[in-house]
Amino acid sequence: MKKRESMLAKKFFVMGSVMLWLIIILFSFYVLKTGGHLKPKAAPAESIGFDISGRVTFDKKAVVGAKITASGSDVNNYTYSDWEGNYTFGNLFGVYTLRVEKETYKTAEVDVVAQDGKFQNIILNR
Repeated sequence: MKKRESMLAKKFFVMGSVMLWLIIILFSFYVLKTGGHLKPKAAPAESIGFDISGRVTFDKKAVVGAKITASGSDVNNYTYSDWEGNYTFGNLFGVYTLRVEKETYKTAEVDVVAQDGKFQNIILNR
């Protein structure tokens, strides 16, 4: 009887060892596949809209640091013009009102439709 129990114990030990190694190997492959993260990384957000970009000028010269606000379609976002007067809004759909504000200049507003390659220059006045 003891010999039979001993044989059963060895079988369970071998089966348990094989199962443990199988689990370790599968877990290792999973960790390698996910880059060491237990939760898979989220897919990067796809850009599904359009860009609106342009240049803010006064007297044919760039206006640096003008605040441009895009309002519409439940979005109210803003950016500032760079050192060349350029600005860009990305991933937009629909019609937007661009409002440009800069100290010592009159506020300017223009309506624009977000579409492929839309470039909207804005000229400020004093």
